[in-house]
Amino acid sequence: HSGNSWTGYSSGRDITAYSELKIEFWLNSDDMANGDYLDVKVYDGSSYQTVASLVAGTDFTNGDLTSKTITVTDAQINFASNMKVLFECEATSNDERVYLDDIKASVK
Repeated sequence: HSGNSWTGYSSGRDITAYSELKIEFWLNSDDMANGDYLDVKVYDGSSYQTVASLVAGTDFTNGDLTSKTITVTDAQINFASNMKVLFECEATSNDERVYLDDIKASVK
């Protein structure tokens, strides 16, 4: 990849008392090349951990609005007192786009 990327993230929330984090969102893309990807990352108190890597042409298709749900447990990563969710898109050119809508994070 050429290094063209976009990053968006949330403000911190304390989720230390919970065992499961569910991230739900709608995804659409425009002109993403097969193999380009969108990473979903969660802050574990010291760094961002990739919890899902959604690949264009495999996990989503240009022009198709798709619902995605990512479930993460406290056995997979440390649940921090300042948890944040980060979306990072890696594309091969500047005219490729990913659209995210109705992003929800819930815990139990």
